[in-house]
Amino acid sequence: MTEYLEREDKYDVAEDFVLPDLVTAVDGARRKHVEVRLENTYFDTADGSLLARGLLLRRRIGGSDEGWQLKVPEGKARVELQEPLGDRGQIPQRLLDVIEGVRLGKPLDVVAHMVTRRSIDRIVDAEGEALVEVADDRVEAEDLRADAEPMQWREVEVEVVAAPPSVLRAARKQMLAAGASTAASSSKLARVLGAPARPAIEGTRATSAVAAYVTEQVEEILRGDVGLRRGVDPIHATRVAIRRLRSTLRVFGDFTSAAPEVDEELKWFAGTLGEVRDRQVQREYFTGALATLPPEHVLGSVAADIEQTLLGEELRARTVVTEVMAGERYRALLALLTEWAARPPVVADAEDGKLRDAIAAAEHKADKRLKQGIRAREDEPLHRARKAAKRARYAAELGRPVLGKAKSKRQVKHYKKIQTELGDHQDAAVAAETLWRLGARTGTSGSANGFTYGLLFAREQARGAAAVAAVRGK
Repeated sequence: MTEYLEREDKYDVAEDFVLPDLVTAVDGARRKHVEVRLENTYFDTADGSLLARGLLLRRRIGGSDEGWQLKVPEGKARVELQEPLGDRGQIPQRLLDVIEGVRLGKPLDVVAHMVTRRSIDRIVDAEGEALVEVADDRVEAEDLRADAEPMQWREVEVEVVAAPPSVLRAARKQMLAAGASTAASSSKLARVLGAPARPAIEGTRATSAVAAYVTEQVEEILRGDVGLRRGVDPIHATRVAIRRLRSTLRVFGDFTSAAPEVDEELKWFAGTLGEVRDRQVQREYFTGALATLPPEHVLGSVAADIEQTLLGEELRARTVVTEVMAGERYRALLALLTEWAARPPVVADAEDGKLRDAIAAAEHKADKRLKQGIRAREDEPLHRARKAAKRARYAAELGRPVLGKAKSKRQVKHYKKIQTELGDHQDAAVAAETLWRLGARTGTSGSANGFTYGLLFAREQARGAAAVAAVRGK
């Protein structure tokens, strides 16, 4: 499966629009012109599951990129996954695997058909390498879900191939000055089928704040599912979104109608991902820590032993994640989160005052647990204090529409700092435990590597103590 990163701007233009000479936006470039005819057939579920997640699945005939294509959002750009047409006209299994968590077994139907007459100006460098591609499209399209009249329009796409993204800004100035307007639709398919409906939230400002925050985290988790199935690594972002969602259900439980067992399911999946993420973090950390030691203090094969052990554990944990994602328990969780994306589980009559009270309660608990943790100087109370600080931070993030920008920002910054410092303590505790485990195993074999493990262990103890000292004054 081939992947291609798209970085482009789209413009709506009139039929008599005169395309400006965009060669001037790219220094030292020249133009190559190509005319092509593209026939695209788009697929989606009956309820538009793919389009709702910003995914486009199509079969293209014509052009240099003829074949099956799945477009996946990636930040402000999109990644296009490409597969050949094949002999039988069937959707390639590798593309189906990527969207399995989005469609959840629902059949894929043909939803639209388009024919595009594309006039392409490739702006190339002196060696003929494409820098920018300007596609002037005249489109004829049909919405096959309903008995609708065919649509026709003209649009222009300016795509960066090998030029810096700043070229898009220069091209934008010229396009807008020539009378173009930024495209009203994110894609041709969205123009034909209409943009996916966003959840309609009726109720108070507090209700809207909770609903928006829940929706944001759910969408991040669903994006993470697509990324994991693609083979990329959105584990950290997915875990953070799960933490934020669990924190919301806990702090603002009176504002939601979510069943209590949902928290346990989210915790279960986050823990599965955590087994991978913890090894990733430790591998990177120990590589850096060993690099700071004098070479004569790194004895024997300690660096290789740590890397091989943690990498092996990470790979086994990844296998577990793959197995979990193929199971019915995870599938049921995805189905519920998909429902929440369309209809967030919030109550309509939440009061601003009660939202402030919930935020204040989260902050009070965080402050109380911080004092208890510092007094105890033990790992578990400090770990509870860190989790409480995270909940207070996330509560302040959610409450920004009610608290106001300045107060929300101030509280988020305060608890984020505590979270980070106590996170250093937690990381040091976990690292020390790993070093003790590996060092004890080395010691029983009579190897001299135990010396290096001891040095690293002592550093982790000092790091943990420094983290506690950093928060003592708060």
